[in-house]
This record gives sequence, structure tokens and C-alpha cells, in this order.
Amino acid sequence: MGTKNQPGKFDCYSKLEPDEPHFVLMGRDPSAALVIGIWAMLREAEGKDAEKVEEARECADACLKYALDKGKHERVMGIEGAWQKYLELQAK
Repeated sequence: MGTKNQPGKFDCYSKLEPDEPHFVLMGRDPSAALVIGIWAMLREAEGKDAEKVEEARECADACLKYALDKGKHERVMGIEGAWQKYLELQAK
């Protein structure tokens, strides 16, 4: 998992093509953990990039902790329907 100061093994910025669109989720975003978790599940379903999927899950966990530490519990849990589905899928 990377940070601004310490890019991770799968740092996308160094791999971006000129003018390639991209989107950044920050740890304080209440939906970041869920979105990253869903991305990891989709990649895993494709049978690709097991190491990258594991890093994404670690990042999702870190984003969740960061958002909660920033006092965003109510907003994180406000997306309860999607969050519950994510947790159910993770439990399988």
C-alpha cells in the first residue's frame, strides 16, 4: 500500500500514460474502503493479480480505520446497505 510520501509497489502514478484518466480515493473519504473492497473482489473474480488484490484489501482496511479515526463513523455507516453487502461478501 502506498502513501503520498511512500509510493507502494503498485504505484499507478508512475505507470500513467500521458492524458490517461485516473481517480484518487483518499483515506478520509467515507466510501473509499467500500469502493476499494469492491474493486478487489472484481479483480479476484477475474482470477488476476492476487498480490495486488491483497494489497487493495489492506488499503481498504487502512482507509476504513483512517476515516473512523477522523470521526467519520456516521458517514461511513450511512452507506449501510452497500457496506452490509460488502461485509457479507467478505465473510464468504
